[in-house]
Amino acid sequence: MRQADTPIVHQVTRDLTEELQTTDEVNQMSVSKHSLLAAADDSGTVRIWDGKRLRTLQPETADEFLMTSCCFRSGDQLASGGTNCAVYLWDIGRPRKPLHSLVIARDDVGVNQMCNPPMVHSLSWSHSGRLLAAGLGDGSIQVMGVVKKKLVQLARLREGHGDSVASLCFPDFGLNSTSMANTDRLLASAGTDGAIIVWDLTKSVGGDAAVDPRQIVSNDILQEDDPTKDPTILFGIPHAHKSNCIVSSRTNTLYVADTSNEITGYTIPLQNS
Repeated sequence: MRQADTPIVHQVTRDLTEELQTTDEVNQMSVSKHSLLAAADDSGTVRIWDGKRLRTLQPETADEFLMTSCCFRSGDQLASGGTNCAVYLWDIGRPRKPLHSLVIARDDVGVNQMCNPPMVHSLSWSHSGRLLAAGLGDGSIQVMGVVKKKLVQLARLREGHGDSVASLCFPDFGLNSTSMANTDRLLASAGTDGAIIVWDLTKSVGGDAAVDPRQIVSNDILQEDDPTKDPTILFGIPHAHKSNCIVSSRTNTLYVADTSNEITGYTIPLQNS
């Protein structure tokens, strides 16, 4: 990133098309800490390559929808989501069927929610693995937890985006700690409406171990001074283009890839910095 005017990778070093055995469009890829590669594609399948063999995760009705997103959790678990408005939790060591599936109900709150089904466009695990966020086609975000290998709904974030939520991430914002749960209150979302929103999930969702983001982020950019018990918007960033992907650095920068040929970095002002 210190030489951002030139690309880091200049050419393809290895073509995995044959190993992944996919002839359909790949919508998202994810890499685990153990160097497993997962790819969600239009066949309704997640393909996992470990460098030697291929495994496939495929629901029974996979031929009826597109698998749009996949994301590794710590250990041997992976979440995937698709255009059938369902999120799946998998044990990749037992790929025959998902551990659990959760169908996200249509939300009748707001015009955008009534007109658009909650297709899953993006998924992101928190650093602790406690929370899973799903960006939906109706502009809302479903935050889930895992209880006894089952997905449970914790909160539905509305009134943030006016169009599909294309990408999500749980930012660090400088919270370097041995306890990864301290970042579970912060969630960033990027939408095809051109908006970037940073949310406070509060204690009700993030848990008591999570740090209050108002102790970290500069007060000058906060949208609301007084936190509530329900998840709320910390601040928003108007972005010029439809977003495709958002990631966070380990400090205080959000990087956004959009429909232009540029990657934009937003440095978030923090307290005492």
